[in-house]
Amino acid sequence: MVSRCRRYTREVERIRALDDAGEEQDYLEVLKEKEHTPIVWGEPMPGVKIIDLQEQRYKEAFQFICDVVVPEDVVLKSTRLLDDPESLEAFEEKVIFIMRDRTSMIAVNEENEIVGILVMKVVRKFDFSKTFSQLQVRRGKIFLTIMKFYNNVYKETDVFEKLQVDMYLRLYWIGVRHSYRRNKIGHQMMWCSLDLLKSLNLNGIMALLTTAKLQATAHYMGMDSIYTYFYSRWRDLSETLIFRGIGGGNYCCALMAGYINYEKVIIEKE
Repeated sequence: MVSRCRRYTREVERIRALDDAGEEQDYLEVLKEKEHTPIVWGEPMPGVKIIDLQEQRYKEAFQFICDVVVPEDVVLKSTRLLDDPESLEAFEEKVIFIMRDRTSMIAVNEENEIVGILVMKVVRKFDFSKTFSQLQVRRGKIFLTIMKFYNNVYKETDVFEKLQVDMYLRLYWIGVRHSYRRNKIGHQMMWCSLDLLKSLNLNGIMALLTTAKLQATAHYMGMDSIYTYFYSRWRDLSETLIFRGIGGGNYCCALMAGYINYEKVIIEKE
């Protein structure tokens, strides 16, 4: 039996100590102060560390998403996002906007190359409508098709109401370079999101997951499917399927969420 990933570094423990002493210090502000010293969230295998994504690597991280995540993500791949420069530019704007929340993680090897990524953001009920409007990039035919699909799923449920929270951590995209996938790096990055969740003193977590494998991992972490949308239902005006070549076993997109009770979280077995 092994821990999900190695627990927090001294920086995180120091933040907790300050909180226990009654000093109000926001975790994200501390991350800004630690711009040149990324927090190590885990070491899933020798020579690979899971660290927080820093601003100077946003462009590099986005290129990694284009090279690794998009070709594997059912929605992004089947709509041929990479073939439309205007849509790709709009997608980059959205991704960089999300990264600026400073909660995303990357896995790096000994050469400091990115080999995995998990893009995340804290969503707050208070500024949800304002944030949502800021993300409305209205250009790129394929990008707009993707956003229409996402919005069609989101509108079916109120995550804040479902979890009875005012804030939750949302997982957007995850991907691992092919040569590293046998080492369960992506699996452990998802588990590290619970460590981040706990360090932020939050309980709610949500993700819109497009493959059966990711959905199974999320379920094991304590998330339940609160809405599913079958790809076969999404067609254009001529009744042609939008999502094709989705891969075996990937029948639906699942909006998954959970209220995490840390005392009941099961330690992952290898």
